[in-house]
Amino acid sequence: MPLQETGKPIGGSLFSLTFFHLFLIVMNILIISYILNRFGFKNKIYPTNREGKMDFIMLIMLSLSGLAMWYHPLFLIFFISAGAYFVLIELK
Repeated sequence: MPLQETGKPIGGSLFSLTFFHLFLIVMNILIISYILNRFGFKNKIYPTNREGKMDFIMLIMLSLSGLAMWYHPLFLIFFISAGAYFVLIELK
């Protein structure tokens, strides 16, 4: 991950690296549960309905937009929309 020297504090780089690790963890869980599901092992992690798949997509969008905010502030819109999605789902 390219971390060039900038005037941003160390917390700024830790913020993006946190979302990078979140993305890696989510993708590993999703890929392993998909492979297990293809081999016939039913697990409760892999989303089977539309709402579960949308939750995983929004979690991936949240992590990628949190990572991309380090490079372009425009991705704050995607970050806020994914966060609002999770708040509204909990209210439903």
